[in-house]
Amino acid sequence: MVGRSLQEPQERQFELAFADHDPEQLRRELADAHRTLERVRATTELSHDSVVETARERERSADGSAGADTDDLALRTRADWRREFESEIAAEHRPTRWRRLSDALLKLGTALLVVVSLVAVVVPEFTNGPGSVVGIVGAGLLAGGLVIVGLHSVKYDLLPAARALRDSPRDAVRRVWERV
Repeated sequence: MVGRSLQEPQERQFELAFADHDPEQLRRELADAHRTLERVRATTELSHDSVVETARERERSADGSAGADTDDLALRTRADWRREFESEIAAEHRPTRWRRLSDALLKLGTALLVVVSLVAVVVPEFTNGPGSVVGIVGAGLLAGGLVIVGLHSVKYDLLPAARALRDSPRDAVRRVWERV
């Protein structure tokens, strides 16, 4: 069977296309569209009856070759758009392996240093013995996390800015000026 043309969409397709629209807003938008069409018709001095008759003739003469095939038409509701957009944003901002590692190192290092600091306040002799090892490990973890964050910043912020400045200094300065 030859596909249906766009001039003859199924009722279900219309329902899906306008399922998420507020009826009052849709009524206002249709009224605005009708006013615009009537202004165009009046400006071009076409009679209302001739436009209606031409529309009826086009509807009667429409066949599978008159337009695009509706079987190929993908109708997406507002909820579909929202789900697709949310999944794209989530995929774009999903933390990388290095980001997760740096977060873990920073949290663990900070926690160890806070614990050692609190214990040092209560029992000062603790930091001279085994507490110093815990403090050194905490500082090492914190430094490792900061190194990963620093390298990420250099790779994704500093190097692209330096390349842009090298390639086109005027455009780079203009972009910075516009951001400020």
